[in-house]
Amino acid sequence: MSVYSCAAIYLSEVVDLFRVDADGVHTVDWSREGNQVVVRDRASKVAVYVASTDASLKSSVESERKSLIEAESALQFDPARSDADFEQLKSLAGTKGAEP
Repeated sequence: MSVYSCAAIYLSEVVDLFRVDADGVHTVDWSREGNQVVVRDRASKVAVYVASTDASLKSSVESERKSLIEAESALQFDPARSDADFEQLKSLAGTKGAEP
């Protein structure tokens, strides 16, 4: 488990903090100590932590994520599992490297 901390004036009003990664939106163990937020979490290599003053933001993000996955499924577009789809995604993103 890792512990991350960040201090800023705007963090004193945070009401929810969660992690977004390739597998979804996740609840994390966090606490607010004055203007500092402390996160205790075990994350994959790539994760985004979202600190919000809006308690409903987590469910909105998860709903949007699910909608995007459904749209990919309906199009049979899966860049995580299909090299051809990944190449198409890179092309759309305008990248030439191994990853977008």
